[in-house]
Amino acid sequence: TLMNFTIGPLPGSVTVELYIHAAPTWKTDAVNRWFDVTHSGGSAATRLRFNVHYLNSELNGATEGNLDFFDYHATSATVHDHGRTDYDTTNNWVGFANIRLATLGVAAPDDHLWTLGTSLYNDTSIWLGGSPSGETDWDLPGNWQGGVPRTTSYAVIPGGTSYYPFLPDTASTIKTLNIKNGGVVNGTAGTPTLSIAGGVNAWQNIGTFNAGAGTVIFTNAAAAISGSTYFNNVTIADGANLTLETGNYMGIAGTLSLSSTGVLNAAAYPNTVEYNGSAQTILNPNGTPAGYSSLILSGSGIKTMPGTALSVLGDFSMSGTASATALAEITTNGNFSLGSGTSFTTGAFSH
Repeated sequence: TLMNFTIGPLPGSVTVELYIHAAPTWKTDAVNRWFDVTHSGGSAATRLRFNVHYLNSELNGATEGNLDFFDYHATSATVHDHGRTDYDTTNNWVGFANIRLATLGVAAPDDHLWTLGTSLYNDTSIWLGGSPSGETDWDLPGNWQGGVPRTTSYAVIPGGTSYYPFLPDTASTIKTLNIKNGGVVNGTAGTPTLSIAGGVNAWQNIGTFNAGAGTVIFTNAAAAISGSTYFNNVTIADGANLTLETGNYMGIAGTLSLSSTGVLNAAAYPNTVEYNGSAQTILNPNGTPAGYSSLILSGSGIKTMPGTALSVLGDFSMSGTASATALAEITTNGNFSLGSGTSFTTGAFSH
């Protein structure tokens, strides 16, 4: 068992009692190993990395490679699947990263017990919120059904809950994000980075995404996005291909960028991209076909246009107090409209 404290204050003492050779009576299909963590000192802010090892002979029918942490609350006689952060089937361990000490252990023995067992949710993490240790904490296992989302997780944010998550300030990776009607995901006061590793339905949003100063990175060669989302920064990573689906709206308050081999398909289906920040550089999408379906420049400041020929298959409009100057030929198949307070200079590319 590994315990590595990452955020203080450190506790005065921690005791781990390990029971082996039999599954716990409160979860008979768990591995033949369970443990009790008690501590004194520390605070609600104390966090740690916690890895639990097991032997192949202890699996007891559980599926190696799909093991989650399960806890048992003696006072209510309830068992919960809290997921995992990562695992290693070669060295036989399952880990929690950035877990609160107050979640893992309590002051009294035999009150809050843990074991490992086959996941009940098959990599689906559904937001619950409201954990006493931090009602909106993304990294708190008690806020999720199926555990804190990890690189293979389908994260689902339903509507109708009392508390909604704030993204962690540290970089995080999940497979997909699905914000349901009424659901909310919030950025933090810092600069969180969320990487989306999935392909089809990588990002679905019919709720609310409050981006803050954060960045969303798409890393899959077949990533797709649907719904309506106001982003801050979006990056398409090396080797990634992001397709904007029919009816998708993508608002960009910061920067929309491509890594060297990233591809943005912004014109394959009817959709809208709006640059709604200030002093932004307009990306020239390199998908098939190239360019945008519909493009809006709003907000304020100078919008620096692409230096290569830009195609807009639908409408191109400007609003707010944005201004732009053509640096290369721009072809618009739909309407080109300027709102009051905006300016567009054609330069050498007038007709």
